[in-house]
Formats: sequence, C-alpha cells, structure tokens
Amino acid sequence: MCKPYYHQIMDRLENFILAECMENKGMFLEQIEAYLQAIWK
Repeated sequence: MCKPYYHQIMDRLENFILAECMENKGMFLEQIEAYLQAIWK
C-alpha cells in the first residue's frame, strides 16, 4: 500500500532525527531543518 506524501516526509524526518541522536555530530541537522521548514510552510 502506498503511503500518502505527508507520511513519507514524516518517516524521512524521523530517520534523520534518529540518526542525529545516535551520531550527535551535527551531520543531519541541515536535512532535519529542511524537512521541518517544508512541513511548516
């Protein structure tokens, strides 16, 4: 079953947040910020 676009975005955002929490080096902050801005616009 195909997920709606919003759920795909949220899944990707969640993955970047988890990756940043595990690495804690700031490598994924740009992607997280971009996804958050896209959601809130």
